[in-house]
Amino acid sequence: MPVPRADATSTDGSKAEEVEMEMDGSPVAITRINECAATPGRGLGFSAMTDDHVGDGSTGVRVGGGFENKKGQLLITYQSKKWVAKEGVGYLSFNQIDTRTGDGRSFVTVKATGKAVAGTEELPFSLVVTCEPGGT
Repeated sequence: MPVPRADATSTDGSKAEEVEMEMDGSPVAITRINECAATPGRGLGFSAMTDDHVGDGSTGVRVGGGFENKKGQLLITYQSKKWVAKEGVGYLSFNQIDTRTGDGRSFVTVKATGKAVAGTEELPFSLVVTCEPGGT
């Protein structure tokens, strides 16, 4: 079975790796990208956080996830909890866009929305992640 391919455009899209996020309707200042790996036509994986993130999530936010073809999962560490959105847990909807800049660089962007869950609590989110193949 052939792998579904995302549309590629000649000049649309980002010119840098970035993560933009909102949780519960408020923007989150994601400033550090630890990992951002992408394969055009296939998907991406990433890990990023706010500057004030502490490992247990008691302060700041850490977010990571992977998206490949039609499957994805997202893990958010926030308020001392691990929030999850993936098939069968919470709700996750996403689409992938492959782009190429005028200077020949490629980027993979995933736009995702949904609700991550921790126990019985829900956390609405929206996310835009852009990674460059061969990036961080």
